[in-house]
Amino acid sequence: MESQLVLVRHGETAANAAGLWQGAEDKGLTARGVRQARALAQRLVSEYNTAAAIYSSPLNRALQTAKIVQAALPHLPLHLRPDLVEYDLGDWTGLSFATLKDERR
Repeated sequence: MESQLVLVRHGETAANAAGLWQGAEDKGLTARGVRQARALAQRLVSEYNTAAAIYSSPLNRALQTAKIVQAALPHLPLHLRPDLVEYDLGDWTGLSFATLKDERR
């Protein structure tokens, strides 16, 4: 039997919308991010209804996305994995891409 691994990204956060690095900062989804997660869930229902499980970072943005997907696919167990947490970006957290580019000069 062939297996598939489907990787998805969390919905939009305020930092994503503003073009900021967020790293391990634990922020939730924007209203748009929730809509994106719902659309993702519907796509997964139609294309991957035979999935075996959901694995998620415990960070709020990822967990919100995973729970929205799980609501659409309630037969799937949700496993939180701390090893899926994004890197802590230290002083870069909250900075824009442009700011970091300018600092390199």
